[in-house]
Amino acid sequence: MTVLPQKNALPLLFLFLVSLMVTGCKEITMEDLETRHGVTYVKGSKTPFTGMVKSYYSSESDDPEDRKVFREGSYLEGYKNDKWMTYKWDGGRIETPYKSGRIEGIVKTFYSTGEPKREQRFFDGKPHGNDIHFSKDNVRTLQIFYRHGVPGAPPPSRKAEIKMEEEEIEAAQKRDERLFGKRNKSWMEHVLEMF
Repeated sequence: MTVLPQKNALPLLFLFLVSLMVTGCKEITMEDLETRHGVTYVKGSKTPFTGMVKSYYSSESDDPEDRKVFREGSYLEGYKNDKWMTYKWDGGRIETPYKSGRIEGIVKTFYSTGEPKREQRFFDGKPHGNDIHFSKDNVRTLQIFYRHGVPGAPPPSRKAEIKMEEEEIEAAQKRDERLFGKRNKSWMEHVLEMF
């Protein structure tokens, strides 16, 4: 479970309450959604979807209690956001972090025992950084380094790695400004900075 700093908790709580008011308390599944021009909506809606969504494995039983979750995650203004979980039938799982609809962060794959199987770092939807594979005994078996989706040699030093991370942050800020425009602080962010 991720613990959020308090200054981020209030806006997220507000978004959650608004999404509950919009969608009601009805559970939203992937079958209830549609994608138009890369943005996800509840079928028939004109506003981009914000809220939690689940997808289930098909089941022969009509009892909702017998369904097994296949994938779950959240949308923010029509784009996948935060951590998405995919559950394998054998008990394994995949944790995929999203930001503005793109994979960003470390994608973690686990064996059914809970041990890590693979950890791959993504930036802007492409592999970027280490891709580490593990055996069932939790022994590192393979490590590949990616830079903007292309495999290659890792940086020669920590200083080069820090520079690469700074370039990633700058590129993410430029991408967000290009997609959403230069962002001004909301009144709520100004109030939260006072605390």
